[in-house]
Amino acid sequence: MASFLNDRRAWLVLILLLALILASTAAWLSGGRLVGADPQTLLFATLAVCSATLVNLGVRWLRWHFLLRTIHIRLRARESLLVFTSLLPMILTPWAAGELLLALPLRHRTATPLRKAGIAWLVSRAADAAALILIAVLARWGAVPGALAFILLSTLALASIERRGRRIAQAFRLYLFLGFSLIAWTCAATGLYLALHILHAPTDWMATLFAFSKGTIAGSLSGSPAGIAITGSTIIRELFGIGIAEPTAIGSVAALRWGTVGFAALLGLLVAALRHRSLRAIVSGTRPASQGHFDHIADEYAEEIPAHVRDRLVETKSAVMLDTLQRLHVPNAARGLDIGCGQGWYLAHLAARGHTMTGCDLTAGQIDQARTFCSTAGVSADLLVAPADSLPFPDNSFDFAYTINVLHHITDRATLDRSLREIVRVLKPGAPLIVFEMNTLNPLFRLYLSYLFPFIRNIDDGTEVWLRPGHWPNVPGATWSDHIDFITFIPDFLPRAVLSSLAKLESLLERSPLRSFSAHFAIALVKQPSAPTAQS
Repeated sequence: MASFLNDRRAWLVLILLLALILASTAAWLSGGRLVGADPQTLLFATLAVCSATLVNLGVRWLRWHFLLRTIHIRLRARESLLVFTSLLPMILTPWAAGELLLALPLRHRTATPLRKAGIAWLVSRAADAAALILIAVLARWGAVPGALAFILLSTLALASIERRGRRIAQAFRLYLFLGFSLIAWTCAATGLYLALHILHAPTDWMATLFAFSKGTIAGSLSGSPAGIAITGSTIIRELFGIGIAEPTAIGSVAALRWGTVGFAALLGLLVAALRHRSLRAIVSGTRPASQGHFDHIADEYAEEIPAHVRDRLVETKSAVMLDTLQRLHVPNAARGLDIGCGQGWYLAHLAARGHTMTGCDLTAGQIDQARTFCSTAGVSADLLVAPADSLPFPDNSFDFAYTINVLHHITDRATLDRSLREIVRVLKPGAPLIVFEMNTLNPLFRLYLSYLFPFIRNIDDGTEVWLRPGHWPNVPGATWSDHIDFITFIPDFLPRAVLSSLAKLESLLERSPLRSFSAHFAIALVKQPSAPTAQS
């Protein structure tokens, strides 16, 4: 893709296509005698369409990133957005087939990059066609708002039960993908509705949706790049049919085409030109592995989480751990292992309460920060760099162990299984591994974690695989506890005073029937008292 952007011939083709769109627009404007039209009003109409297009592109990226995750391609969220945006000029190719260039950044992530890119292209085009046809039909019936509301509610309902069966999960993914498509193209069509209003020709929203859908479908079927000379002409004729004056119809469609196709293509070219180094790194596969970014952000990691939020989480989760240790009869002053210890906040808290703590992390930068934190806190702990699937400790070494928001970063199932077996190996018989994870039973929270949180903070990057309560990996020689602690409801971006005032409400929610929709959960994996020694 990066070499494509440096190819002068490729740039020339794209510029010629944009010039063709401009010539097509000019022909309609002159043929429609749009002489004397207020350029400022036409500009405002185009800007309104651009705003609707931004929403359209945002939803389509969510859909695209969801599709990549579904076909087991895990690009970081920021990388995914960069690739998606850089491919936008490919809408100027017949049937947007240029999007198959997605195979270039995928070649280091899958053995079948062209096949995966083909699936993404085919599914996206099929979903676009289905959404546009459905919008056209629903617009004729005046049922678009009701249909969108129904799909939203039914998708939420399916999300709450998706893990109950493979067919339900497939129906959920299909519903979600179609819902994204309907919302995206309804937003794009609304841009035409806004342009008509700005050009002093208010019309029925449903009629506008139908005209947009029909024109876009016609342009797509023609195979002409971005539907040039087909989409606009069809929409204009539809607007004539509902009584829109010729100059206004032509002006609104000109604003629509430049605010959608023109804006998207130019945006993609601009982003690709400005971020060509990052794009080249993605294509060449020189970016660090999924968890490597923790070394890069080690010095700034503490700043990612406000101090009052960090203190609250340490207190809350440490209390759960201490209760679990007491419930499972783990002795006082026990020897504990923090796997993925990060900056050492939790192990320092437990060390201060008499436990002998050891911490390991995959990245040296985090271990250095943990040493500094423990020294400042006045506690001692053994700290070392070690991966969870290869722990440098003898069998039966620890009275307990825990991981806090670590396992979802182990995206390879074989590595996860190996890590859990290795942790069980170093535990004494009857000792627990206490696992803290994000709770994605709440579909809105899962959407936030997977698609929005990676842009807010650098902790997660959008490649995570979430563990769901009730769906635990089988670990030989160990048993998952029946007891699950659902903890924390209050958003972590609230100020300290607000968090404190809502503490009692949060406590009530954690004990209520709504507790399964909390932000975090904890469960113990207990090594069987007579378990044979597991080999790493």
